[in-house]
Amino acid sequence: MRLRWLLFSILLVCLVSQRYPQKPLLERYRMATSLFESDAPTESTDSLSEAIFLEMVNDPGFVTLEKDLQLDVFEKLGTLAVLATKYELAIARYRTSIDIGISSQLADSLLFDPTLYLGESYYLLGKADSSIFFLKEAEKRLHGPMATNQSSRLFNSLGVIYYQSGNYSQAVNYFSKAKNLTIGQRDFDELEPYYRYALFSFLNNIGSCLVNLDQPDSALSIYKNLLISGIDTDKTRLQIARIFLDLNEVDSADRYLQQAVNQSDVSPFFVDLRAEALIQKGARLEAEDLLVDFLENRKESDFRLAPLYNKLGDLALEKGDFLGAATHYHQAIVRADGNFDQQDILKNPSDYSVGFASNHLFEALIGKAKAFGRLAKGEKSEPYFGYSVASFQSAFDFAYLVANYYDNDEARVFFSDFVLEGYRDGINQVLEKYFETSEQALLERAFAWSEESKAMGLNIGIREKRVKTLEDLPDDLIQKERDIQFSLSQIQQKIFAESDEQQRRILNELALDKRLELSRLHGQFAEFPGYTKAKGEKNSIHLAELKEALERSNTLLLSFFDAGSAWFAFTLDEQQLKVYEISDYALLNNAIPKFKTRISTFELGKEYKTGGIGTQLSKLLLSPIMSKLSDYDNLMIIPHSSLAGLPFEVLENQDGGFLVESLSISYQLSSTFFSSEKTKYLHSSIVGFAPFHSAGLETGDEKLDQLPYSLEELESFKGEKILDSAATKEKFLDKVDDANILHLATHAVAKSAQPEAAFVAFFPHESGNKLYPIEISGLSLENTSLVFLSACETNYGSLSASEGIIGLSRSFSFAGCKNLITTLWKAEDKATAYISARFYVYLDEGDSYAIALQKAKNDLLSDPTMAQFHHPAFWAHLVLIGDLPSSEKPILMYSLLLGLLLLMVGLFWWLKSKKMKKSIRLGWI
Repeated sequence: MRLRWLLFSILLVCLVSQRYPQKPLLERYRMATSLFESDAPTESTDSLSEAIFLEMVNDPGFVTLEKDLQLDVFEKLGTLAVLATKYELAIARYRTSIDIGISSQLADSLLFDPTLYLGESYYLLGKADSSIFFLKEAEKRLHGPMATNQSSRLFNSLGVIYYQSGNYSQAVNYFSKAKNLTIGQRDFDELEPYYRYALFSFLNNIGSCLVNLDQPDSALSIYKNLLISGIDTDKTRLQIARIFLDLNEVDSADRYLQQAVNQSDVSPFFVDLRAEALIQKGARLEAEDLLVDFLENRKESDFRLAPLYNKLGDLALEKGDFLGAATHYHQAIVRADGNFDQQDILKNPSDYSVGFASNHLFEALIGKAKAFGRLAKGEKSEPYFGYSVASFQSAFDFAYLVANYYDNDEARVFFSDFVLEGYRDGINQVLEKYFETSEQALLERAFAWSEESKAMGLNIGIREKRVKTLEDLPDDLIQKERDIQFSLSQIQQKIFAESDEQQRRILNELALDKRLELSRLHGQFAEFPGYTKAKGEKNSIHLAELKEALERSNTLLLSFFDAGSAWFAFTLDEQQLKVYEISDYALLNNAIPKFKTRISTFELGKEYKTGGIGTQLSKLLLSPIMSKLSDYDNLMIIPHSSLAGLPFEVLENQDGGFLVESLSISYQLSSTFFSSEKTKYLHSSIVGFAPFHSAGLETGDEKLDQLPYSLEELESFKGEKILDSAATKEKFLDKVDDANILHLATHAVAKSAQPEAAFVAFFPHESGNKLYPIEISGLSLENTSLVFLSACETNYGSLSASEGIIGLSRSFSFAGCKNLITTLWKAEDKATAYISARFYVYLDEGDSYAIALQKAKNDLLSDPTMAQFHHPAFWAHLVLIGDLPSSEKPILMYSLLLGLLLLMVGLFWWLKSKKMKKSIRLGWI
């Protein structure tokens, strides 16, 4: 059949050449275009159209045609090649089309289509870098009047690119924009067949993103509605089956898989789901046979095959075939990377780029590292252990590259949580080897991996923002980013305040447009090599420098890591790095939430007593180092996972008192945040805000009580105090750049389910009274020494295992502020004012932020007039997140000693001089 069709095509070309040789080029162009745009195209009409276009191209007079027509001919030839699945030929034709347009300086509107189609063709070939590049080029050319369908097609293609690279939140934005442009709010029964299928495609893509964003209920709702539409029901059934498999509901998944009969012999996705269903049923050998049979005749480098090889690797690892597992994982790496074809399983890619299967590539590298680790352990082989460590390191380097590639914090948080399991595998393996050998290099590697896995997204975001100010980025681009962020924050405020559903929909579409505009702008930033290079550099840990900083402040660093089945605690001081394992993993995980509830809840008339779960938790977390804590002035805690938000100040010391009575305690998200420079405590300019000192505020469902003691907080420092109606959001934004210390004695509202809706409250004004996270993140607080957030729950929000608490305090860190005093739960006005006032007293005496806060809390605990506030609920909510302590007192002491010494020397010489004069005078007499 194929041979007959080929002979027909050759004959057709010959007939065309004989039939139309004398017809003018324009007439042939119209004829070929008419066939190309046929309402009922067939293989015959496409072949005839292609033959006429090719005959035109070979005509010597073709070069005399208008350039826009030449461009169009090659563009249509490219599309005909795509329809024939000749993607490389299509790429060559689209490139010729673009070259004609660029060399002739044609308008961007003419170059848009071939650039878009070229990007899509590279995608079909699995060429990630080229596909992303040309789709982004098409996006740049998307300005001025443009056909809605083509714009929608571009946004859908970009959504696919973001989806395949793992940036699911951004993918949703692009798919939603594509849907809004083409479909609007219409439903299936209101649409023509072409648009019905387009709506199906958009919703299917959005549903896939929601599955990966751990929103199965929303995704399931979309897919069940798609089934009703009757369009491509097999594809929809597979997506529903995937959701049920993720939920471990294999019987429900199997029911949908059995109904998707047309997918059984063609789709890698179907085979992957079918194998997973068999695995969940315990039929592992049957699953393995299914995968092997499917992959046996598929040698092509198709990224869609990577998850199948990963699954084979998992099965081999599970049954102890470690070399086989490493081989399967390596094949997954080859398929997922796209540019790496090295068949030696001991090799890993050396030059990564973000492609269509980033998550699968990371999983494959981790899987191979684990397989080599098991081989090393079973065969007592040091080389295999080295290969394992190298593969883990390769995976972590790639993870940082991917996170750095993402252009929004939400995607980075999601990805950081995704890669955490890989870090756990690596750290567990390296520490197991360390406990056997006591090799210090292994301990240092485990510590470095532990720290780089924490708050990776925030770290990249802060660095990205700082680099923008250091590199020579055009001022107009920086300003444009600020303008877009401001517009987005304004729209967001209106969304939160709007109750009408129709208006909210319109506002959400406007916000979506702004997010996509911001994404395109970030793409422009990436065109500056210096910026891209500086942004991609890691904040590495330099142990020697860190030890020096710890020695200067006499601080013990205590960093925890939740390794999935064990808790580890790394300790570091000026002398050495150590690690210990916490004895009972389950007991600790059970005790943490109970203790948090106990210390944050106050019952009238009930005194807080040490002992019980507090003693238990103190022993679990601190017993190996408890006897040594008295050697230090400061304790720097780096929590992890569920330990985030636990105030260690309330834990018990050796004497049964609170730990805060023994030493100062501060917190940081990761050791990678520490600067090698000494902390500067600048407080020459302090600005405080107390918008609710005289009266509260009640609007709609929100009630913000009066804070009568907030003035006491402000009166405790020498600086500008902005009260009541003057304490507006507008005034705060006006003052924020000039203050060394910002003190906010106000209300804050946390939203754990919707972190972007949290806010800090100011006095009502026409500019609004709520400061949202998106606005805070956009501030420039690099020169702000401290932000004191005495508002409620500023360090409360949703918990990310890798990033920590996603709340308002994170936004201030993102803005560049290195030191924050923030709150873990709702604050009591009077007790908070007391601690604030004492804090500034000690700060004026030269104490560090950590020690000043410690002393302030101890003053409250020892003050009999404040006995009703001795329960931890009233003082343990205030915690310091920031740099290593660095007191100014030693400098002041040295200055005083030097002054005293100079005074004594001066006095000595004065007395000696006076004595000499007296002697001389006596001699003359």
